[in-house]
Amino acid sequence: MKNNKGFTLTELLATVVILGLLMGAAIPAVNHYLLKSKTQSLDTMGKTAAEAAHSKAVGDTAFAPGVEYTLHDLNLDGFMDKPVDPDDPKSECTGTVKVEIAAQEAGASSDTLDNYTYDVTINCTSSGKSLHKKYDTEGNEITN
Repeated sequence: MKNNKGFTLTELLATVVILGLLMGAAIPAVNHYLLKSKTQSLDTMGKTAAEAAHSKAVGDTAFAPGVEYTLHDLNLDGFMDKPVDPDDPKSECTGTVKVEIAAQEAGASSDTLDNYTYDVTINCTSSGKSLHKKYDTEGNEITN
C-alpha cells in the first residue's frame, strides 16, 4: 500500500478561501479601530492642553484673563508632553490655549481659576487634522 501524505488541492483551496473571507472582514475592522484611536488621541491632546494651561495659570504670578499659551511653551515648561501628530509621529502639532473668564452666575466670585474656561485650538499640518474645543477647569468639554 501507498502511504500518501499531504493535502489535496481541494483542501488547500478551501483553506485559502476561508482565510480570504476572514481577512476581508478583519481588515476593515482594524482600519476603523485605528481611525477611531487617532481621533481619540487628538481629543485627549486637547483635554491635556486645557489641563496643562490650568496648571500653568495656577503657578503664573503674571496671570491675567485672556492670556494665551502655546502648546510648544506648555511642553517646554513641562506641563504636557510634546504634541505629536496622531497620523505622523515625526511631526509636531501646533496650537494655543486661551484662558477666558467663564460666564458667571449672579453673586459668584471671579477671583479663582475655577471660574475660567480654556479655549483649545490644535492644528496638525502633516495630517490636516485640527481641533477647536472649550473645556472647564475640571477638563470637561463645554458644548454650546
